[in-house]
Parts: sequence; structure tokens; C-alpha cells
Amino acid sequence: MRERIIAIIEQEFGNQLTIHKYNQYVPKLRDYFVPYLLEQNEFGKDIPEIFGKAFNRNCIIQSAVYYIQKNENVSSKSAIDDFLIALNQLFEHVLFIKYPNEAVERLTPFATLAVEVEDKLKHLGVALKEREAYPPIEQSQFKYLINHLEALNTNNFKAMSIRIVVKLLLLYGLNVDRISSMQVQDYDAARRVLKVHYRDFTDRVIQLELPFSLVVDLEVYMRLREEQNFQGLDLLFLKVSGKPVRHDLAHEFLSDVKIAYEKEFGEKIAGKNPFTLTGLQKYAIINMILEGMNQSVIIALTGLKEHVINDCQREVDKQSALNRNRYINYKIRGTKTFEMLSQ
Repeated sequence: MRERIIAIIEQEFGNQLTIHKYNQYVPKLRDYFVPYLLEQNEFGKDIPEIFGKAFNRNCIIQSAVYYIQKNENVSSKSAIDDFLIALNQLFEHVLFIKYPNEAVERLTPFATLAVEVEDKLKHLGVALKEREAYPPIEQSQFKYLINHLEALNTNNFKAMSIRIVVKLLLLYGLNVDRISSMQVQDYDAARRVLKVHYRDFTDRVIQLELPFSLVVDLEVYMRLREEQNFQGLDLLFLKVSGKPVRHDLAHEFLSDVKIAYEKEFGEKIAGKNPFTLTGLQKYAIINMILEGMNQSVIIALTGLKEHVINDCQREVDKQSALNRNRYINYKIRGTKTFEMLSQ
């Protein structure tokens, strides 16, 4: 059984990945997820039975706990996220297709179970460092990202999905779950408006006036969506398979943009990666804060947690302090007192 599962991970899954993603996902799954499965006495040797029926929520959590406990190189809670993302990708790209398991599929993205993994580890006495917050993209990175978006194939349904969703993140900072739950009727083409429903009050909506670029993209997307023939499916944004878009929709695109950005500018990005969904959302939120938008309004619009907004506020405060320092020093250098004391 070990060889068969490794073949699934290395070949069926691994062959779909870039070299960068292969190195990011496959070793975690091959070296830790496979041994976890083999040590579970309740699992038989029938792989369809394991992934189609036996594998459940607790298995996801316990396999992540196993990874943290067995891997001596991890020290941060972000390692939990990394493992859960890798596992999620394996299921999304291979296992759900080969061995359907609706109970587990409803748990995607697996990264939402990270808190439960943390609780298990804490109970076991495993202490990990807190996660570093993902930074927002910078203005130069925003322009670079837009150029790559505009270069996507406008005749490709998936490419247009990515193009629109990324623009929604950059402009409105929307939670991906909020985007994935939008209905076809939430887009009013005649008025060029997109409706965002409040999480706790579905009868209350925010009507977003869309910029021309997004309207054009949506016109193309809706034509391509009709050609996909999603009969009876009312969700606005769907995968080619007809399933709702998930957090991994733009993952490959953003990873490729990051690699291209580092290659073009000749150096790796220092610190945490800004080319993430969170990095895009934070870029949008920072612009909202700079325009004076109230925090409660931002939370209502985006559907994001307060701590994300607070991260953005700290970034704005930091930028404001830098600008204020520059302005004050510039003015004081022009005073007679400064001139006299400089002689």
C-alpha cells in the first residue's frame, strides 16, 4: 500500500505541479502523511476504502499533528497551515476525483482546521511560535500583478475566473468565501453593479459600482460561463468542474507571478510572501483606511476578521509615521536654528 500511495503523491499529483510546488508539497505528504496513514490500525489496505469512506475530519487534524510532532524542523504555527494546504491540494487535484468523499470535501479548505490542530498540540504540550502576518503587496508589485492579469487568456474560462477574482480582492478586499457564495443574479450587467450580501443579514446587501475594467471582464466571463453549460448551477463563480471556487483558485497564478517578479528584479522577496490572497486583501484594505473608511464598514464589506483590519491599520500608522518624520525633518532643516547649529 505504501508504494501505491507514494505513486499517487509523486506521480498523479506531483506531475501536475511546477518544480517549486512539487518541492513545497510532495515531501510533506510523502515523508509524513504516508507514514501517518500506515500507522493507523483502523485503516485497511484498500485505498478506495481509506480515502472514499474511512478518512474524515479527525484524520486531517491528526495527520497535521503527526507532521508537527515528527518534523524536527518546524517551529512556527505557520507549519500547520503549510501542511494543511499541501494535503488540501492533494485531495482537490487527485483524491476527490478518484475517491469521492463528500464529508471530507465539505471541510475544504483544510486550513480552516488549523485552530483545532493547534488545540491538540497545546494539549500534548507542543509549543509553537506565533505566525508572522502576511504583508500587503506594495505599489510596484500591484502594477506588476495587474500586467500579468491583463496578459491572461481571455478565451479561457479558468483564466478569466482568476482575473476577476484577483481584481475583486485588490479593489474590495473581499473574503474568498464571500466571493464563492455570490449568485448569478448578484451581478447586474445593466447597472454595472455587484451585490455583496451581509454575512448575518442575507436580505441586506452592499451594491458595488464596478470599474470599467471589471465590467468588460465580467461580460467576457459570463459568455464563457454560458458556454460551459452549468445547467441548474446559480453560483456566479465556478470551477470548470462546476464546483464552487475555493481559496486555491489563484494560488498557482500568484506563485508564478512571485517567481517571475523575483527573477525580473534579480532578488528574492525578503520575509513573508506578499503575493497571497491575504496580501491582496490587505492592499485593498490599506487603501480604504487611507481614504478614511470606518473599520466596521470595512469588516461588513470584506467579511474579514478584525485582526486582519488591525494589521492593515498598523501598516498605515507605520507609513504615516515615516511620512511625518520625513516632512518634519525636511521643514526643520530649513529653519535658521538648524542652519546655525550645523555650522
